[in-house]
Amino acid sequence: MDDLNEAGRSDGVAAAVELIAARGPDPGGVWRHRKGGVYRVLVNAVREHDLVPVVVYREEFPRGLSSDRRLAMVWVRPLTEFTDGRFTMVAPARREGTENG
Repeated sequence: MDDLNEAGRSDGVAAAVELIAARGPDPGGVWRHRKGGVYRVLVNAVREHDLVPVVVYREEFPRGLSSDRRLAMVWVRPLTEFTDGRFTMVAPARREGTENG
């Protein structure tokens, strides 16, 4: 990759990180989807091929064949979709050094 492309990519990554810092849900927080599923945010990330900020989250209460949490589905959704009203916070992320964390 040449220097110009690398500089543009670095700017894109920086912009994605700024957006995550401003609007991304805290990892560990629990959210309910408008269709009823409950999910825990695992991490905020950047999708490599287009530098779109994304949220990675896991079913909190697996539905389907097993209640084994190891089989819970993990999902990835663009940050813009996660924060557009589809999800409502159920419980904030626990913080170290607090009563609950």
